[in-house]
Amino acid sequence: MQISPTLCRPRHLDPERLRARLGAEKYEKLRHHEAAVVSTAPMQFQLFALSSDTLAILPLMGRGKAAQDMCIAANRPARTEQRLELSRLLEIFAFDLVRARDDMERIHLINELTAAAYSSVELKQLFFEDRTQVQGCTGIALFLARQLSHPIRAGIDGKTRVELILSVVRTLDAMCFDMQLQTSCLGKLSLNELAGNLLARGAESYSVSGKGSDAIDMHLRVLQEDLVDAEAALLLSLDAVQQFEDFRLHQRQRMHGLLVERSTSVMQHVLRSPALSLWLSKFFKRLCIAVSRAAIAIENQQELVASESGEEEVEEETDEEDDEFDECEALSPHQMLSLWRSVTVLELLVKSDITLGSDQVLGELLRTRKDYIE
Repeated sequence: MQISPTLCRPRHLDPERLRARLGAEKYEKLRHHEAAVVSTAPMQFQLFALSSDTLAILPLMGRGKAAQDMCIAANRPARTEQRLELSRLLEIFAFDLVRARDDMERIHLINELTAAAYSSVELKQLFFEDRTQVQGCTGIALFLARQLSHPIRAGIDGKTRVELILSVVRTLDAMCFDMQLQTSCLGKLSLNELAGNLLARGAESYSVSGKGSDAIDMHLRVLQEDLVDAEAALLLSLDAVQQFEDFRLHQRQRMHGLLVERSTSVMQHVLRSPALSLWLSKFFKRLCIAVSRAAIAIENQQELVASESGEEEVEEETDEEDDEFDECEALSPHQMLSLWRSVTVLELLVKSDITLGSDQVLGELLRTRKDYIE
């Protein structure tokens, strides 16, 4: 059975709406981070796995296991036409974002941009190089960063506003992540202003209260936790870009015999933010909750392993219990990554605080979160 792969050209950066059919013999135009099945068999099938400008054929064996040793890579160098097309598409996207009727439509558009960023390094570069005039801002990057300057006010649309801020933060993180060797985003983003707005919006999100069912309240709490996690991810991405820029500047200054100047790090901008006190309290609470969940998951898993060793005679029943436990108790990779990011951000904040000769972070936590510390 031969199945044509799918084509996702980001004419509107929407992989679902603009999916089109390709001929089975031509795959060079396939460029999307999702897999596309091209042939099937009783126990295995092949798919295309795409990253950046690399196309790879990856056979999958039974039960979804990938045969990585059989991966066939086919490099597809980027073309000038693709870059010009992306530039035009980004301009159209900016206009659609401005013309959006409400925040929900803006959220969907921004999420499209985030999804497209994971499959195109060129799009990330153009994101910061774009100079489209959008409501007084030069470029889509500055326009999205400015969205974080608008306060979250408790009201009917408070939850939607939190969701919009979350989408913007995730987009900025996707665009900045691992881009220090490709382009400089620091010329577009004011780190001092961005860090202050990040902390202020994260703290304000907890002032929004649910006014409906328990399910709605739970959804709001998940949004609040996700926003704190996304802010930690963006701070780490910005910190990596800042460190690389500092290294290049240091090398250039030494080469020309100039006086070496140290710039203000991202975490130092965070420490100087007026919203640090309130944000740090919420951030540390979120971190402690994540740590407690991890501890419970590890303890339950250890108990399960111990019980398995003494009940080998009921192997089939144990397998069923394992599946149920894995789904309900074990931490997902996303949760583990979020926990690592939060711990790393806290560590960097403490180190920056020590560098400045202050105990602002630890002092604030002892004052506001002594209950969680104990």
